[in-house]
Amino acid sequence: MSDQPASSDVARVAIVDDDVLVRYALRYLIQPEPDIFVVAESSDGAGIMTIIDESACNVLLVDVNMRPLNGVAVAANVRRRYPEIRIVMMSSFYNDDFAKHALNAGADAFFTKTDAAAEIFRAIRGRSEALSGTARTLSAREFAIAELASRGLTNDQIARHMHLSTNTVKTYLSRIFKKVGARNRVDLTNHVRALTDPSAPRSGQGVGVGLDAGEGSGVDVGADETESD
Repeated sequence: MSDQPASSDVARVAIVDDDVLVRYALRYLIQPEPDIFVVAESSDGAGIMTIIDESACNVLLVDVNMRPLNGVAVAANVRRRYPEIRIVMMSSFYNDDFAKHALNAGADAFFTKTDAAAEIFRAIRGRSEALSGTARTLSAREFAIAELASRGLTNDQIARHMHLSTNTVKTYLSRIFKKVGARNRVDLTNHVRALTDPSAPRSGQGVGVGLDAGEGSGVDVGADETESD
């Protein structure tokens, strides 16, 4: 492996997947990227703590479906011991339950193995200038709704929190999905997290967002707003 530049922006990736072909494919995709390096591989999550200690990785790519220890259990264990490591979960197909369990366990992002390479790189890097630019097109209220949705609140719960009707929330979410290019709520969660500070609390703890969205500095998701736009 070539020498890696000493930079905090470099992603040192450990791949954990029981399919050797998947590990090979990911390594092949990642190899040309100047700021992403595969530093370790494993076919299961049983010895993940040792792998992290020995490789000094800062990003973990973990398959959801593994035995004897599945990816969700791996994510939860790693998050407790290594809160600074970026955990990216992957699956052969998209499933809402898989994605929600992964994010609730402490994963930072979720992608399917059929996603485009650019989506995978974005999940690994955690931040994207293009994504940041897109998000700045959201109004303060739109970003507040996106942030609440990323916490797992239902449309009815968001409506009560924002003092809006459920139909208005649905309209906002449809608009938000189009603006940021999200395909579903889990994808929207990944977008929101990519824009928050890396030290912000992870899934299940809420996300504190301070963003100048064109309607004042920051977002007050508890603001008492009426339904009128």
